[in-house]
Amino acid sequence: LGLTLDDLRGKQSVRATFKLPHQVIELLSIAACQLGLKQKSLFDRLVEDQRILEKIAAEARGYERQVKECRQKTYVLSRNSLVALDQVARHYKLPRDILVEVSIQRLRPLLQAEQERQQQRKQVLQEMEEHWEAERQLVDRCRQRLGGDDPVLARMERQLHQYGVMVRELQALVKQGEVLEDL
Repeated sequence: LGLTLDDLRGKQSVRATFKLPHQVIELLSIAACQLGLKQKSLFDRLVEDQRILEKIAAEARGYERQVKECRQKTYVLSRNSLVALDQVARHYKLPRDILVEVSIQRLRPLLQAEQERQQQRKQVLQEMEEHWEAERQLVDRCRQRLGGDDPVLARMERQLHQYGVMVRELQALVKQGEVLEDL
């Protein structure tokens, strides 16, 4: 099967504590939520590839935190990710916390693109709500003209109902994305 005990141990979850700025902790949390991933999966994805970590470490040599206040945060990650972090941090003589912070900061452009998409969703939602209201008014006028038992009215009401479902789904999506607006 090509499995070794070391491979399986490498996937084993471990806990590691890092001192990170509040904004970085929030960034990882929001990104995981918006992407529909568990924080562990996202964290592992950011730090498991040693070659990428080495590039990040090379760029981070002169890195200075913009926020001096940090707090401890414990994350669950794979043993392989922790080993890669430790090796690269030691090799580049960087604090592991800085390496993690810079790795997480790589999510910022993705979330900025999501912020822009969120603004577009809000605009689309507003247009859809206006259209939905106009359609409701049209159905009301048709009910007055045709009566409540007309087959055309029944079709229009089904259409209005389906459109309403779509509007409510978009409202929920926009609500979920509100967390992006404060980044």
